[in-house]
Amino acid sequence: MNDLLQFVSSDDGVVQSWVFLCFAAVAAADSSSGVEEATWDIIWTNAIRRANVPTVSRAACHAAYTILLHTRVYTQKPHLLQIPLASNRILSEIETLAKELDVQGPPYPFDSVCAFLATCLRVANKDMHLYRMQLEEKVLSWLIDCWQTAGFRDKSLPLHLGKDLLMLFESISGFPMPVSLPCRIPLPEGQVVEVLVNEARTTVIKDYILDARLPELKSATERDGLVTLPPAPPSDDNSNSLVQPRGRERRISAFLIKTLERMQFQLDDQSMNPTAESARRSLDMAVTAVCYDSVLVLNGMQSDKRLSRCACKLIGTIIALLPDRRWTTSERALIAFGLDPLTFLGDSSEEKSAWTAMLPPDIGSGIKSRLLNQLSWENTDENAFWNCSNLLKTLWQNKPYLHGPITREHLSSVLGDHRISSSKFRLVRRLREHGINGEFDRDNFTKVDFWRLKECIPPSNQLQDADLDAFATLLYLSKGQLGGFRNEPSGSTSILGRYRRKVSRMEKGTQISPQEPIILMLLAMLQGEHPSRSNTAYETLRLIMSAERNNLPRALRLSLSENQVELEYLGRYERLQLSQVSRDLTDLVTQQSYLDSVINFPRWVAGVTTLLSEVLSSKDAFYAQLIPILRLDAEFAEQVLPILVHNILATENEELVNQETIVQAHYRDTISNFFTSVLSDKSSSIQCLRCVIDVMLHLRHFDREQTSNIGAKVIKDALSYNKWLNVDFALLAHSSITCGAYTTALLFLELAAEGHAVSQDTSNEILYEIYRHIDEPDGFYAIHDSDLHQSLIKRFHHEKQWERAFRFHGAALEAGTTIGDTEGLVQSFHSFGFDHLANDVLRTAFSSGGAKKDGLSNDISYRLAWRTETWDLPESSEKTLGLEDFAEIRDVIQDVMCLHEVAKWRTNTIPTSLATRDLTKGDWSEFLKVEDDFDFSTLENILATRISLVRSVRLKEERQRIGTLVTPFNQNLIDIETQCLVRLSKAARAANEVQLALNSILRAVGLEKPPAFDVFEEFANVLWCHKEEKTAVEYLGKLFAAGQGAFVRDAVEDRRKALVYAQLGSWSSAACLKNLEDIQTDYFSAAAALLESDNLKNLSGNSEAHNVHATVYYQYAIFAERQYYDIMKSPDAMRWKIYVDRKQREIESLDEQIRRPDVEEKVRKLLIERRAKAQKVKDADADSFQRHNCTLDGFLNQAIEMYSRCLGISDAYDQDVPIRLCSLWFAHFEETRGNFQTAVGNALQRVPSRKFVFLSVTTTTFTVNKC
Repeated sequence: MNDLLQFVSSDDGVVQSWVFLCFAAVAAADSSSGVEEATWDIIWTNAIRRANVPTVSRAACHAAYTILLHTRVYTQKPHLLQIPLASNRILSEIETLAKELDVQGPPYPFDSVCAFLATCLRVANKDMHLYRMQLEEKVLSWLIDCWQTAGFRDKSLPLHLGKDLLMLFESISGFPMPVSLPCRIPLPEGQVVEVLVNEARTTVIKDYILDARLPELKSATERDGLVTLPPAPPSDDNSNSLVQPRGRERRISAFLIKTLERMQFQLDDQSMNPTAESARRSLDMAVTAVCYDSVLVLNGMQSDKRLSRCACKLIGTIIALLPDRRWTTSERALIAFGLDPLTFLGDSSEEKSAWTAMLPPDIGSGIKSRLLNQLSWENTDENAFWNCSNLLKTLWQNKPYLHGPITREHLSSVLGDHRISSSKFRLVRRLREHGINGEFDRDNFTKVDFWRLKECIPPSNQLQDADLDAFATLLYLSKGQLGGFRNEPSGSTSILGRYRRKVSRMEKGTQISPQEPIILMLLAMLQGEHPSRSNTAYETLRLIMSAERNNLPRALRLSLSENQVELEYLGRYERLQLSQVSRDLTDLVTQQSYLDSVINFPRWVAGVTTLLSEVLSSKDAFYAQLIPILRLDAEFAEQVLPILVHNILATENEELVNQETIVQAHYRDTISNFFTSVLSDKSSSIQCLRCVIDVMLHLRHFDREQTSNIGAKVIKDALSYNKWLNVDFALLAHSSITCGAYTTALLFLELAAEGHAVSQDTSNEILYEIYRHIDEPDGFYAIHDSDLHQSLIKRFHHEKQWERAFRFHGAALEAGTTIGDTEGLVQSFHSFGFDHLANDVLRTAFSSGGAKKDGLSNDISYRLAWRTETWDLPESSEKTLGLEDFAEIRDVIQDVMCLHEVAKWRTNTIPTSLATRDLTKGDWSEFLKVEDDFDFSTLENILATRISLVRSVRLKEERQRIGTLVTPFNQNLIDIETQCLVRLSKAARAANEVQLALNSILRAVGLEKPPAFDVFEEFANVLWCHKEEKTAVEYLGKLFAAGQGAFVRDAVEDRRKALVYAQLGSWSSAACLKNLEDIQTDYFSAAAALLESDNLKNLSGNSEAHNVHATVYYQYAIFAERQYYDIMKSPDAMRWKIYVDRKQREIESLDEQIRRPDVEEKVRKLLIERRAKAQKVKDADADSFQRHNCTLDGFLNQAIEMYSRCLGISDAYDQDVPIRLCSLWFAHFEETRGNFQTAVGNALQRVPSRKFVFLSVTTTTFTVNKC
């Protein structure tokens, strides 16, 4: 127990939950008798204190409930083991919990929470002090306030049953006759469940045999779980004998009615397609309401007819949905089980789950009745649905059955359905429709749908523009984000992937024929879109069925039962089967043609698979029939290659295991040497390398038996699946990187490291390349590189610290070590937005040969081309996008989104407006719109594309310009380009990319003289971000210093001027450019004065205008609050007070000396002069002290006033300002100096009370304590 107590304070909620579950188990077990009272006291206290922690609440309440159930004082079963816990400790903790329940109770009415609170109420009723506290009211208020029913699309059930809520309702109402509802929970199928059920059934036998112990004899009523009911309630004619429900009961009924009406409204909404879980959740609440209403009558209170009607209507609606074919039988059974409290009469499932030791001598022990009851519920899931359906059929038999529309979830499931193999990419259009209509689940798309769509993208010659456009739209809706690789591995929905999963699930001793996936592949090809491939597959299947008419293994026939009819037709008329061929597998390494063909993948894979099939055909004619299709169809040969390799190796391995002496594994050595040669050949095509890697990954799904040096089987090697072939894992890791399979490369590198088969330098080189391409940023820091210079450069690139990388690359170039540094320099320039400079460096590198030396990629050349309008590009080599290259996939997504911008430019209304030179005919508002939640890299690419498009049209127009005359069309283009540049500058500032912001705004400034006000203002903001505070203030201040005409070309309304004044005030204050009084007078007061003339009554629907006012007031309030605290912390006030006190004492001393009669007249005059000087100094200090206090009070009152004006005029700052306002108010709650209380009163009158609701508890508690 002491060890468990150490983990109670763990930060991990899962650990804490397990600890509390262990405590509960100990409390209910026999071993708890040895635990001291002090230990139980600590456990009890911790359980109560963590009852309100969301991640631990359920387990903590379970532990507290179990402890309370087994304490000496409150246990209702004396024979149970009793926990030594003092009653005063129990009562004090319950009181503490009850006091905080309204403010900070458990987060949700879990089953354990309901049981614990119900038990606490029972305990509280036995104590006079707790009884007077009315704990039932607190529990009811907590339950109503915290209840939140999950949405209809939720896939989970609540962690409580109807009987748990009913038990809590009964405890709150204090009913003397509670009811226990039957709520069955179907157990899942599995060996663990079977063992536990069997153990529960035989516990009584085990106890009797081992401990000679029998359970207590139960009466028939107790055994059957029957409830003895009171006399029947009065009839309607005598219903006056039932009393009216009290306040608590009425509150519970009102809560249930409100919840049921909301559920009914959601079910009536045809656009909502409830899941089985949400339907069951609604049914549970309706059944609970019906039962509670019945319990009211059972306890002598009148029924709530409205509650009954609402509940019955909801039950009828849900029952009408039971025939919905979208739900499986198990899901419909799940819903039907919710009717148990109303329809279930027997508990045969539980009778079947436990042995009964002794039966009472009554008629209830009849064998025939028990047998009949057992037979009635043999199939729980099916009967639960059909019996309840027949019982309540009249409620829904006349309801219409409506097929719901195809939902996004349906489309997602179709994409993941391996049984559908063609044209799935066309579903992208339907997904786009759902996304445009607001039914877009970004998280699901980035993690699941994107990867599924990517896998089913057809070849380029089959792609349709509409599909590409829809796919790009979905990428835009997802903001270009990726949620990481999907859970299922690549190719998991293919036939080979399903075959591997089937192998992993099969039991020991059973085998799956490798011919099964081959036949399934051929059958799938019959449904393909290419007639020639379908015909070849058809001919092959006929050959196979002719050769294997009576030789197919029974297990294979059973696994192909779904295709049995089709296969029988294919074998109805025999074909002349191909003869078996005898070949030597060593031809792979002895005949040079197999190695020379690595540059031509179709020829290579056809030759290799044909040889393997010929070798296998010597023992099985099945493989001889595959030879023609393997020579003709490279795609089929690629899929079959892993199966053929494994079959050959498995056959040889089985022969070796059965040999009495060790024989060399020739096949294993031959294939290993051949694959090593393919991987080592620099001319090998990427497809050849990928094939070898796929074979190695396929073999890892199978265990390999091995033999010892004396011929006996070795004890099973847990890692035998890595030893089918003897290929260097480091070489495989290198080849995986070449193929773009970076996570696979990491796997092989780890295997190489385990065998100490890779050097540290080679490992680091591979790791750097891996972490440059996968989405695992923290893994980079685990690389230990002895080359500190390389490690530092790699870290700068990884962390995107391009300024530091630029310094090192530049220094390296100056030193003459140019390998890799030219590319780094170009990347640095590009990151700074210096695209022309980067392009110049890149062209110089290409012309001088430095690009080839550095191995520069052409990717950045094309990225720079459209930004700099340079098109003399080097020839691009074909590039394959790796399946696991996360970084490049993200780059390609950005490229697709940029191309989509070009497509929209050419297909929307924009071409018409450009052709007519009238921009009013185009939808330019949509062109200028871009959301804020884009990642900056994606947003920059989108805006750069739009700017490039507008710029190309503008430059074409300017070539036809006469002199300096700017046409209206050209000016409109300049305005659009300027707006895009300003938007890009703002986004760059928000992302702290200040250099890119400067580049953008300078381009905007250079487009026109004088600039527009937006450009003028943004340039000042960029200057401020570059730490040019004084220049930024002076530049922005020119708007007022010399008039707007000389600096901006458009008129500036007062609202915008007020914002500028407020910005100038904030900047001047932060940079200490003026004294406080001047800042307040020149800027903030001026801004407030401009707003006073703004008639907001005429702008009631203009939220932007209201937000402008709120922003000015907010900045003014922030300034005043900061100055208040700065002045309050200043030592000046204390110093002046000390000076005044000191001078006052000096004056009093001088007065005393002057009044002395023995002082000479001459001395008295000197004393009088000294006193006059001291008085002047004192008056000056007192005046300074007074001004200090007035300034302090003024800023405090100003902050209070401006915060209240901000809240009163807009909701834009509701998350921050109420807290700031209340903090100032509470900190000076008892302040009597000046007119603070008046200022607070006026301020609170301006603010709607709803804005303080979330602080209501705090404010109420504070004011009550102060008053």
